Amino acid sequence: MKETRLRPARRRLPMARTLALIGTPAWAAAGLVLFGAPGNSQVPAPVDRGVPVVSALVRTGDPVGVQVYARTCAYCHDHGVGPAITHRGLDRAVVRLMVRHGGLAMPAFRPTEISDAELAAVSAMLEQSK
Repeated sequence: MKETRLRPARRRLPMARTLALIGTPAWAAAGLVLFGAPGNSQVPAPVDRGVPVVSALVRTGDPVGVQVYARTCAYCHDHGVGPAITHRGLDRAVVRLMVRHGGLAMPAFRPTEISDAELAAVSAMLEQSK
C-alpha cells in the first residue's frame, strides 16, 4: 500500500478578520483626513462678508422679497454654505428655476413653502440687487 503524506494545513484567516485588518487602517486614515487629528478642536471661523446682506437689502429691496430672502435664503447664502447670491443681478428665470428644482446642495422649494408671489418678489429683488 502506498503511503500518503498529509500536508500541514494552512491556516486561513476568516474573511471578516482579513477585512478588519485591511479596513481599520483605511477608515482611520479617512477619519484623520476628514476630521483632523485627535485633540485638534479648532472650529473654522464663520465666513465674514462685511455688512450683513439682509440689512443692506432692506434699504434697497422690495420688503416682501427681503422678508422671503431673510426667512428662506439667508441662512445658507449669507453664511458660506451656498454661494453669495445678492448684489449679482441674477436673472429672475434662473432664480425661479433653482428655487423650484434645486441644485447640487440646494433643496427644491415647493409652492407650499415659497408661494409663486413670494418667489416673484425675491427673484425681482435679487435681479435688482446689483
